[in-house]
Amino acid sequence: MELYWEIEKYHTTDPELVSALPSFPQKYPLNGIAPRRFDHFNVMVNDVAGEQAWITGVLGIKHRYFVEGQNGQRRGSWLSISNLSHDIAVMHNRSGSGARLHHIAYYVDSPEELLRAATILVEHGGKIEWGPGKHGTSGATFLYFFEPSGHRIEVWTGGMLIFAPDWEPIRWSQESEVLGFDMWGTKAPESYLTRGSEVAETAGAGATGTR
Repeated sequence: MELYWEIEKYHTTDPELVSALPSFPQKYPLNGIAPRRFDHFNVMVNDVAGEQAWITGVLGIKHRYFVEGQNGQRRGSWLSISNLSHDIAVMHNRSGSGARLHHIAYYVDSPEELLRAATILVEHGGKIEWGPGKHGTSGATFLYFFEPSGHRIEVWTGGMLIFAPDWEPIRWSQESEVLGFDMWGTKAPESYLTRGSEVAETAGAGATGTR
């Protein structure tokens, strides 16, 4: 992981795109899926429990819920620093090949916008991997697809918000995880459980701020 502190905030300088609303960085797009914001990312790892303990202990990102197999092996953990159900998730890499990017997720405002996104993808030759469906763990409606370079993207909407300061991580057992993945009853495709993008080596790995 690489930590950063500052980021340049976006505000368009194109007079055709400047919003009449000072709180908007630009006019609402009329084309494309047009998500409201970035939501979270998910990485595949060999040791979910170990990675979750490090993220919580070192970075202070709270553990929200997890899935555990019959043998006690952690299959996935979801964590957040904000009120979202998760800002980062770690999933078990079945291949044992180490860190992989599973997906990055963007938020749209409603289920109608998510269904619109599915139609746009199909009409423009996109490959939908899974969904629309509804995660029982977070309560969010989801749609997974692959962008042209092969990375998995999720578009989702809804989902629970966490405000309780004494929140305890919720355990999902192997028996209940089928509802956790999709409470509407569809099954995750094999690619969802095994396919991830390779993570490039970070320049200067081992320096302060990297792991």
